[in-house]
Amino acid sequence: MNKKQELFNKMWTGLEAQGWEQAENAKGLCQYLTENGLRCAVGHCLSNPDPEFFGGVASLIHERPEVVAELGAHEDEVFQFLCRAQLKHDENIVPSEMRLAFEKLASSEGLVIPGEAYLP
Repeated sequence: MNKKQELFNKMWTGLEAQGWEQAENAKGLCQYLTENGLRCAVGHCLSNPDPEFFGGVASLIHERPEVVAELGAHEDEVFQFLCRAQLKHDENIVPSEMRLAFEKLASSEGLVIPGEAYLP
């Protein structure tokens, strides 16, 4: 399985499990892990997200270099994918719209939605 598909699977299953609810802290800012256990898209790809950290994917990579290998972000294509996926999470506060945005992301990236059969 390619790295983008692996990451997408984690994002999709994690976001689906939390009802496509956006992971915001008390100040209304997206966070990788909130106090109530919600995670943002990229937060679902991290084995141990820091609940104190929030910021974009570039900030995460810069300030937490230990996550580069876990995310495969040393590859530019993967890094750019993570940025696009996180943007889908951040821009879509309505759960149905977030799900639709991730369906479109899967289509544009040539990825399979977990649980669906691949149809060429």
